[in-house]
Amino acid sequence: MKLVDKLILFSRFLRDNKDHELDLDTLLTTQKEYFKEQSRYWRDKTDYTEIDSVVSEMQTLTARYNDLLRSIDQKTNDLLRKEELLILRKDYETFESKEHNLELVQERAYRDTEIINRIAAEVGFYSDWHYAGVELNPSNGVLTESMLACDPLYIYTGNIADTDSIRSKFNSFFSTRRLMFYNNLKKFSAKSIWFGNKH
Repeated sequence: MKLVDKLILFSRFLRDNKDHELDLDTLLTTQKEYFKEQSRYWRDKTDYTEIDSVVSEMQTLTARYNDLLRSIDQKTNDLLRKEELLILRKDYETFESKEHNLELVQERAYRDTEIINRIAAEVGFYSDWHYAGVELNPSNGVLTESMLACDPLYIYTGNIADTDSIRSKFNSFFSTRRLMFYNNLKKFSAKSIWFGNKH
């Protein structure tokens, strides 16, 4: 199993474990009181005494179960944090060791199409013709199309960007009249929807 898949799986465990805590204290206490009251009317209380003992054991076992579940969650959380820090450290080392050029940016942009599609859907959801859009660091424009609803659409090219690739994703009217490239952030409208694309 890949490390990323393992982290996703363990994160799901941590989330789903919340639905598996046992909340029986109130129920078991009610049971004890119910049979305790009933036992007052019997001379032979043997069965009632055993019920009381069993319920007490169930309370102890329930508490132990929940303690173990919390211990598992803590260990899972610690493991996730440790692995996340290792991944971050590795990413920083990789970032520092590689030359930043358009080829590297494009490689990262197309690395995981599923994630790209999800992000594009979210960006598209918030895009609105009532507002101008601003995309920072668009690289090759892999997400620029999702901001099509914004009018106009500003592109910040202060970092590495393939402007020809970005323009090619739109028709000639939009790419020349509504798609605007700038390398100075101060020129952008304050009333804009901003999207930063970090590769």
